[in-house]
Amino acid sequence: MKTIKAKTPRGAANEIARCLRKWNGSDEGIVVKNPAETKRCFDSECWSICWEGGPFEWAVALSGGSNLWAGEFGNYSARGDLDITAGVGWFAEPQNHFTLLFYKD
Repeated sequence: MKTIKAKTPRGAANEIARCLRKWNGSDEGIVVKNPAETKRCFDSECWSICWEGGPFEWAVALSGGSNLWAGEFGNYSARGDLDITAGVGWFAEPQNHFTLLFYKD
């Protein structure tokens, strides 16, 4: 299991995006937004990852402690290789089922 070692919301968002791109096999549709870009979309000034084409409710699953794995239908499960519940200096929470927000702890 990979634990995120980043110590800032920016580092966590970028590290998790790299993991998602590796897991997905491409960077198609995985977008990291800085606080100004996130503020334009949501009423939160923080780093975020948006992946509308990911497995259903991927952001909810990962922020709740579950992990992604390539299942029969591309879904998630409680097994896998990425744990992102929180780190030192940051925490994550879903904005919706395809956007994950990163805040300073």
